[in-house]
Amino acid sequence: MKTLFITFTLGAPLLAQAAPDWENQHVFRINKEEPRAISMPFPTAEGALSHKRLESPWCQLLNGDWKFHWVEHPDQRPVDFYKPDFDSSSWKTIPVPSNVEMEGYGTPIYTNVTYPFVKNPPFVMGEPPQNWTTFKERNPVSSYLRTFTIPENWKGRHTFINFNGVDSAFYLWINGQKVGYSQDSRTPAEFDITPYLKEGENTLAVEVYRYSDGAYLEDQDMWRLSGIFRDVYLHSSAPLQLRDFFARGGLSDDYAKGTLNLEAEVRDLQGGSSSWSVNAIVTDLTGKEVVNSTLTGNTGEGSSLKLEGLDIQPWSAESPTLYQLLLTLKNADGQPVDYFATKIGFSRSEIKNGQLLVNGQPILIKGVNRHDHDPDTGHYISEERLLEDILLAKRNNINAIRTCHYPNDPRFLELCDEYGLYVCSEANIESHGMGYGDESLAKDPSWKDAHLDRVRNMVEAFKNHPSIILWSLGNEAGDGVNFEACSEWIKANEYSRPVHYEQGGRKAHVDLYSPMYASHDWCEGYARDEEKKPLAEQRPLIQCEYSHAMGNSTGGLAEYWDLFERERLLQGGFIWDYIDQGIRTTKPAPAELTDHSAQGHFVTASGKLDPTRGLIEGSASIADAPSLRPEGPFTVMAEVTPAENPGHNDILSKGDQSWSLKIGATGRLEFFVYDETWHTVAADLPANWQGQRHTVAGVFDGSQLHLILDGKVLASAPFTGKVRFDGRPIVAGSNDEHPSRVFHGDLHRIRYVGSALAADQLDQGAALLEVNFREFTQPEGEREFFAYGGDFGDIPNDGNFCCNGIVAADRSPTPQLPEVKKCYSDLGFELVGPGEVRITNKRFFASLDDLKLAWGILVDGVGRLDRSAPLPNIGPRSSAVVKLDLSEVPLSPGQEVVLAVDLSLKHDTSWAQAGHRVDFARFVLAGSGITAPASSDLPAPSVAESDTLVTVKGSDFSADFSKSNGALEQLTVKGEKLLLAPLTLNFWRAPVDNDNGTDGNWQVDYRRVSAPWKTAGPQARVLSHYVETLDDSVEIHFALRIPVGNSQAVVIYRIDGGGKVTVDTTFKPRAGRDESIGRIPRIGMQTRVAKKLHTLSWYGLGPHETMLDRHRGGELGNWAVQADKAWYPYVEPQETGNRTGVRHGRLTDDSGKGLAFAAIGSELSVSVWPFTTADLENAAHPCDIPERDFVTLNLDHAQQGVGGENSWGALPLPQHILRPNQDYHWIFSLEAQD
Repeated sequence: MKTLFITFTLGAPLLAQAAPDWENQHVFRINKEEPRAISMPFPTAEGALSHKRLESPWCQLLNGDWKFHWVEHPDQRPVDFYKPDFDSSSWKTIPVPSNVEMEGYGTPIYTNVTYPFVKNPPFVMGEPPQNWTTFKERNPVSSYLRTFTIPENWKGRHTFINFNGVDSAFYLWINGQKVGYSQDSRTPAEFDITPYLKEGENTLAVEVYRYSDGAYLEDQDMWRLSGIFRDVYLHSSAPLQLRDFFARGGLSDDYAKGTLNLEAEVRDLQGGSSSWSVNAIVTDLTGKEVVNSTLTGNTGEGSSLKLEGLDIQPWSAESPTLYQLLLTLKNADGQPVDYFATKIGFSRSEIKNGQLLVNGQPILIKGVNRHDHDPDTGHYISEERLLEDILLAKRNNINAIRTCHYPNDPRFLELCDEYGLYVCSEANIESHGMGYGDESLAKDPSWKDAHLDRVRNMVEAFKNHPSIILWSLGNEAGDGVNFEACSEWIKANEYSRPVHYEQGGRKAHVDLYSPMYASHDWCEGYARDEEKKPLAEQRPLIQCEYSHAMGNSTGGLAEYWDLFERERLLQGGFIWDYIDQGIRTTKPAPAELTDHSAQGHFVTASGKLDPTRGLIEGSASIADAPSLRPEGPFTVMAEVTPAENPGHNDILSKGDQSWSLKIGATGRLEFFVYDETWHTVAADLPANWQGQRHTVAGVFDGSQLHLILDGKVLASAPFTGKVRFDGRPIVAGSNDEHPSRVFHGDLHRIRYVGSALAADQLDQGAALLEVNFREFTQPEGEREFFAYGGDFGDIPNDGNFCCNGIVAADRSPTPQLPEVKKCYSDLGFELVGPGEVRITNKRFFASLDDLKLAWGILVDGVGRLDRSAPLPNIGPRSSAVVKLDLSEVPLSPGQEVVLAVDLSLKHDTSWAQAGHRVDFARFVLAGSGITAPASSDLPAPSVAESDTLVTVKGSDFSADFSKSNGALEQLTVKGEKLLLAPLTLNFWRAPVDNDNGTDGNWQVDYRRVSAPWKTAGPQARVLSHYVETLDDSVEIHFALRIPVGNSQAVVIYRIDGGGKVTVDTTFKPRAGRDESIGRIPRIGMQTRVAKKLHTLSWYGLGPHETMLDRHRGGELGNWAVQADKAWYPYVEPQETGNRTGVRHGRLTDDSGKGLAFAAIGSELSVSVWPFTTADLENAAHPCDIPERDFVTLNLDHAQQGVGGENSWGALPLPQHILRPNQDYHWIFSLEAQD
């Protein structure tokens, strides 16, 4: 075992030597023990075999309450706090482990790429912009104190201290004596503290720096938190110490027998020289002995042996067979000194013939990226939470974890070994903020040792884990000589696993090709090109990040897996990512504000509201509406009391692509409008601007722009163009297009008027919008939410980009998780004949003997899986046909008959109980659930027309249709009005995160190009109409102009004598001359119903949300949900609650009465919410969504896919896009539900 390593370069430049340790890339460990495998000595073999490291008599856990002091700047720290006579009686306490920011000290900062400090490596103390968090909290220092006493039976032994995680750098003192210094926040830091101890009580002092030069290598996409966040413990060693050992169980070249490479390094801590031996016994978990061998050597030297031909069961994620390794260290006299134990497995990972093989099989990586994150404790993860993550993965068919982008808590690797998960273990290196060019630290030789140290720390600590199949050099840190050196070190010291690094591409120092976010087409193209090469030159493609699961996402995952299972060289990947990184917190329930204009727009506010000051350090959003788009002159006004605003601070804005009243980048007051270019009028701020109340306004009078302050025109500029309006909301106190451009101060009142007002008449005119922020209603109580970047006032930040999980931060499933479970299944189903189902075992090592089959027949979703059938012996990578007796299947005209098949666990396992469903299949055998409901046998109703309405009346119902826009205005049955808003065409959805990507002109495209569809439905206008009376019904034909290009629609309402309304729509989108008109977010209709209709029942896919490109995990059946639970609270609200494949359903009250709907000819997509689309679109968090006194009902033909290749420009797959160059036709019916 090679141990030679350069701790820091003695020949470092003079400047670096003069810098503090924490601003010197050459200093990252002082007096720190060399890295080694995580283990613990025990005084007995029985104790060692318990595998409870922290319960050894030779271990003392130091977790608990420590005395604590925190400052914002290193110059403020208590310099002498480590001295024995220092008075810390006034200090508070803090739990260890924890992140100090989670305990109220300093600000959590979320940023993806941008360093939270001024970039100037290795320095971290440069002065940032004044609005940055680090301007004030320049480099917080946390000082910790605690005492401990060495047990009496530790005397004569050596004492070490271990810190498993400290962010980002720290100094250590014992009893006033400086022990050492450490960086690398995610691997153990171990110090020999024997020389510093005394009899009785000892004092431990730790000084932690939030930022250091090491932080340049820790630029991971996560919350930037600091402190002692993993376990701290002491352990005792005999003077003769087993310093390190390496136990790598492998397989022979034919994979039939086990091999074991054992290495041991022993030293005499007192400096002496003697011989030693280490007896190694390997047993299976029943106690059967597999190996009993001895290594011998002299202190200061290593020893190794290799054993072959072992009769073992290999370890894999499918069959995680572990063996116990007991090591007994003996002195020269053969007397036991200490005992050590670990669990090992026999496995082999390699790249061969262009594939990643595990135990000789080309496994598929059904993986996720996992951060150590807890919504309540930050980066401190309890063992209970670690186990929860493991069980959740196993239960949802996930087989692999990439420990992004650092080694996870040591206990996590032990759980992966035990429960069976493949691991790509990643070094704690990311310098994304430096870019990948010449500035990249990967190319700077002066940073080589710092890179090497982190890779070595990881490999040495975790080398004995069979679950690790890949070593990863790091993430998004560029590439260069430093990573070449890291790879070279791994291959010289731990050659048994392939090396991964995305930035390495296909270079020689990496063993596989692991891109990020490669599209479906690109992956397939890679397979075609790569297979042309000789086998020895081929490399597998395994995406280290793919299917970006931000918000309502993961579209196209099924198509990825169709591709991965078909192509030999495509072996899966790791979804980004597993768990949302939200931080649980609370804020008051949203205040209710009133728009005093005639339009009565909904107003959504965030921030503090005060009856005297108004909206304090917050913003308010008003959804776009036709009334907020004046054709000509307009005036915008705001009453404010400003605080300090350094620049780019929007007071009242409709986005950069429309108009804004703001403080500009140079600190001047501005009013601008946009008509494909910007037109601005600006003036200097007055001397009394800050802290004083002002009225500021912008006016467009048709020929000029005017900027007004406190009743005076400050500046004017000519403008005769047409102001552009898009679908963005009006925001007071910020900018929807640039949310970080916040106004600092108090907002008292805003007005928006559709005419040009004089400077002394700003309160005149009919307002389009008028909000007084001092007049509001505040509901009682606090509302819980998951915070993301910016919610703590952290600047810079990347908003909700930290929330990309297929499970929420609290580990509750998102609607994406069932899709992952289905696509990641190791089972395949195919109906090959009447009652004949081919079941395919996609596993590589295990049969299906652990599963049982249940089946049943569902008729229109009704039935039970109450029958069973024996599964034949289906070995790995094979299939068999199961015959089911369908002789008694009911076949009724008009009913849909479905064969339902489930496979579940026969017996309890370590990760799930018997009966846990592993996978399912649903096959439609006969009929269709989308046939027209039976018509009434009553005679046709009567028809009457007024100037504005067509009214159809039957014996106990009436239906009103608008002659203006063709909408169903009202459906009244037995005197009760069923609709609270017209049933209108709807072409818009609240944008999902993937709609809001910011590169590739995608944001411009969706917000600008697709924006015309936002109000197109309600703005439809009737071109012509006619009424036709049939024998049993009345038909009303509306030809509509849709105000997007030359788009049109024909809506035919057919009303029978019983009051059933059939809606037959043909939509013909046409771009006309406006070729910029783009994809259609949604095609359907929307209305509102009474809040008492709170139960949605449907026959279709469910029970969870499904989308056009994410529905394979949906199960066909009958489902029901309450309206207030029918939507998923994405961390940042967006389109939610959609159910696809709906045949029919109803929305009912407690008595079962309400509104029924049914698809005819093609399935519907349906959703209900207790709020509006605008509420979804404008809210920053689910808790910001106001409670409305109605339920919104969406009956859609289709909704564009959500996509998922990435969240910054990629479109959904072509087949999941609603394009404006084709016709759409759909039919459904509405009627009262008795």
